Amino acid sequence: MSFISHRACHLVGVKDEDIDRFVGEIKSFLREAKIPETYTVNVYKDQITCCGHLPIGVAIEIEGPKEQPIKNLDEKILGKLKEICGRERIKDHECSSVEILQNIKGSIFIQG
Repeated sequence: MSFISHRACHLVGVKDEDIDRFVGEIKSFLREAKIPETYTVNVYKDQITCCGHLPIGVAIEIEGPKEQPIKNLDEKILGKLKEICGRERIKDHECSSVEILQNIKGSIFIQG
């Protein structure tokens, strides 16, 4: 059994190349943070596709065997993203609440 989390952060008025840079900086931060081997963290550009690609922010997914370490990792990543927004003077950003799902024998269930 494992848990999977998802959080999306929308960054208003940020260019595509800025989001790429943010994703790279967060990934670099994670390499330095030394994530436990049993956890997987995916950070990628969140985008909408309709008549082309429109980047809207950053998405973060974490998978691992225990829920609390996922919450702790998510908070660290969220803190780093907020630090980047402050440094880059991005005032209009909004992050969804973290959603954690439970994966039981190949099926995913929403944690109550």
